[in-house]
Amino acid sequence: MDYAEVVRRIASGDREISTRTDDPDDVCPVCGGSGWELIDEEREIGDHIETIKAARRCTGCNGGHARKVADAKVAADIAEDRDLSSFNWDLYDEDLTKERRIVEKYVENLPEFEREGFGLFITSKTRGSGKTYLASAIGGELINRYALTVRFVSVSDLLEISRQKRDDGGDPLEDLISCRVLILDDLGQKLTGRDWLADVLFRIIDKRYRTKRTVVVTSNDPVTELDLDDRIVDRLYRMTFTVRLPETCIRAREANTRRREIMAKLGIS
Repeated sequence: MDYAEVVRRIASGDREISTRTDDPDDVCPVCGGSGWELIDEEREIGDHIETIKAARRCTGCNGGHARKVADAKVAADIAEDRDLSSFNWDLYDEDLTKERRIVEKYVENLPEFEREGFGLFITSKTRGSGKTYLASAIGGELINRYALTVRFVSVSDLLEISRQKRDDGGDPLEDLISCRVLILDDLGQKLTGRDWLADVLFRIIDKRYRTKRTVVVTSNDPVTELDLDDRIVDRLYRMTFTVRLPETCIRAREANTRRREIMAKLGIS
């Protein structure tokens, strides 16, 4: 990309390259927040060499990757420090080699999974078994690696989202339909208004199914046992690999461990 094109794109506010921020202490000193580093490049022109101004992705901030990741996690409602390294598979007493491999392959080979239209269905009947944490860790890892658009939403919030009015008059569900990765948390929970739930879920799942947009779903029920519209169950079955977590309440185990640590620290036997 030549100098003139870089200047034009930065001036136009091109979101793919601009990483400017209102915080002066958070601006890359190499590129000034543009995401591009201007360099002198020698090119052979005719029978002589000329030095011209060119650009490359900033070597100081990797083209603004860190800023894109931070912004994407805020938009996705995923904690800044959440990624796969924060999920401890060793907390379980069972061998989860297969499940871990599925998750890691999904993250490592996301473009291939997207071409096939496949995501993940994380299930365990035990509450507190780590389903939600694993799903958000997957979302955080995907953002870290690809700086892509992820949306994390609880099924219980879908009605409120569907009723919101957008400034442009568009479909309030569009962000959930069009984002690269959609994480639907706690699918199958008993909610009032089953008709609206079926309608909203079908609109989201069907459109993502037809466009091969991947989903990550958590549920207490296996996909084939979901008490939902058969059309939704069928599509989810066709577009996800199942990741089964053990029937272990990790949340309670971690709380008990923490409690013992504090008691030991305070000298309470």
